[in-house]
Amino acid sequence: PNGKHSLISDWSVLCFESAAHYRLMVMSTAAILFYPVPFLAITFFATFKYSWLVKMYGSSFTTRTRFLFNRMRPELFYFGFWYNVRNFVLTLVPVIAPNYYALQVFLCSLVFLV
Repeated sequence: PNGKHSLISDWSVLCFESAAHYRLMVMSTAAILFYPVPFLAITFFATFKYSWLVKMYGSSFTTRTRFLFNRMRPELFYFGFWYNVRNFVLTLVPVIAPNYYALQVFLCSLVFLV
């Protein structure tokens, strides 16, 4: 009612006004940088060096990376990386636009169109 945003689970933490919120923002940014970004970097490397890695490691490489390449036709193997990037961006939509549902729908539609 007072126009301020707070956490649903703890109303004492006001968004962009309390020190606790800034600590939570730093922790969430670090979590994003330490897990999804390195995963995307590794999948980019595996996609970029795909033919060399298949020649070097053979079936053991293709077995380990089947989640990335087996969904696509062989000549479009690089789409697996872009599929992961799209999914990562989709997970960021509610983070970028919390409580703005029309903007979330628009951003999700934009991601699906690109």
